[in-house]
Amino acid sequence: MECIITSEKEISSVLHKMRISFEKSGNKYTIDDCVEIYKLKLLAAKMLGKKNFSIDFEYSFDDFMKRVDRILIMKTGLTHSDFEDYDWMAEYESDCNPRDSVSEFLLQLEESF
Repeated sequence: MECIITSEKEISSVLHKMRISFEKSGNKYTIDDCVEIYKLKLLAAKMLGKKNFSIDFEYSFDDFMKRVDRILIMKTGLTHSDFEDYDWMAEYESDCNPRDSVSEFLLQLEESF
């Protein structure tokens, strides 16, 4: 996922405070594809109503699942396909961030034993 933010106002300090890495070129900010979707939504909410500001990003279900798998691999050494069925689509559609989704999944898995 890539995110381009256009802002006439200097927003570097806001991005730094939110721990979002970026590259700046003029009034365009290219955001690292590792940024969690909730951070981008929070940024958009902070800038809501500001003049000369736009944010454009695409976050697909595949992007979500790649992040889920990265987190699962770090925590368990396995990917989502190695586990029982889980409604990952519902997690994605409810705008849960992958880290919280994985935590919830592992908690449910643990409780089932």
